Amino acid sequence: MVRQAILLLAVSCLLSAALAKSKVEELTPQNFKSTVLESDATWAVSFYAPWCGHCKALAPEWEKLASAISPTVRVGSVDADKHKELGGQYDVRGFPTIKVFGKDKKKPEAYQGERTAQAIAKHLLLHVADTVNTALGGGKPKSSSSGGGGGGGGKSAVVNLNESQFKEKVLNGKDEWLVAFVAPWCGHCKRLGPEWEDAAKQLQGEFKLGMVDATVETSLAQRYGVNGYPTIKLFTPEGGGKASPSDYQGGRTASDIVGYANSRLEATQKTTPPPEITSQGVFDEQCNSDRGGICVVAFLPHILDDQSKQRHARLEQLMDARKKAGRTFKMMWVVGGENGDIEDKMGLGFGYPALVALSPAKKRYAVMKGTFSGDAIAAFLENVLKGKESTSDAKPWPLKWRKVPEWDGKDEAPPEEEEVDLD
Repeated sequence: MVRQAILLLAVSCLLSAALAKSKVEELTPQNFKSTVLESDATWAVSFYAPWCGHCKALAPEWEKLASAISPTVRVGSVDADKHKELGGQYDVRGFPTIKVFGKDKKKPEAYQGERTAQAIAKHLLLHVADTVNTALGGGKPKSSSSGGGGGGGGKSAVVNLNESQFKEKVLNGKDEWLVAFVAPWCGHCKRLGPEWEDAAKQLQGEFKLGMVDATVETSLAQRYGVNGYPTIKLFTPEGGGKASPSDYQGGRTASDIVGYANSRLEATQKTTPPPEITSQGVFDEQCNSDRGGICVVAFLPHILDDQSKQRHARLEQLMDARKKAGRTFKMMWVVGGENGDIEDKMGLGFGYPALVALSPAKKRYAVMKGTFSGDAIAAFLENVLKGKESTSDAKPWPLKWRKVPEWDGKDEAPPEEEEVDLD
């Protein structure tokens, strides 16, 4: 009896410890208002039913998500089979239903993307970034509300394709493309338009997004079996993917599209290294309010101090941090000491490598302190999103960068010392 009691006690303790580790918060009609609606935090809430197979499949991903993203975003669950009235308030008609409660708690956003921890986390981090930009006065990137890819006053990042351009850029090109076949009168296409533009701006220089007016380019639409609008196709250069494209079945928000493109880039190992700021034009293209997001500039040691192996390692650390933090951050780098005026204004006299995060919308910046590593950079950027880093004015704006030669990717030999004749 004593052994059984001890065993039961041990099991009870283990179960309690396991439950204590869960960061998913169980929500009920009694605590939903005080915990979610009256909270300043962004919440991801899953409305589930205990008997639902899809809910059971989501459960481990939901736990993984909560462990990874809390407390940046709080994660909760509602047993909507038991609490039908609470589910009904938020138009829950199937299980699981995932809702994101952001700044406006009265208008939660329905999540329609992949039900993996990684996909949901990317969507939530982009949602938080949009909230931060709005709070800073920048708002979301301007984009068209029509089915076309035009931006709201700025240059569109979406490539509008006719028959000849489609052949030249998509079929004969070496890049992967996501192409949306749309109709101007289509309501779903009009809703897709700004999301497609937002995603294209985030992916600019890395992944191609195109758009075809299928009511004009009817032969293209027929060739690829377009029977409804919008139809989105992935064209890949490998394995006949240009002749027989695959259908894109993911969500239609910018974060869904960016997440899918990101997975394709990782699968094909074509992730683009952060660009070097060799001129004002490079910085202006990467860091502007039209593109949205937050710019990150790394000031790296001179090649004589690092040599190519160490510099490539530092660029890998930036890419690792971008992978962890999400594409809402635009990574760039420059050789430390080449832009002394900027470094002096930002107080970067502590040496290299150094790193700053800039908001082009608010014209403010934050300086990272501590170790330069992928994990440390990702943690710093997470704190930037959460408003935990102190910021200063980045004025005058835009920052003025010197024109310098582009690094050739190689080591550099130290200058030869001249022999001095002391005789």
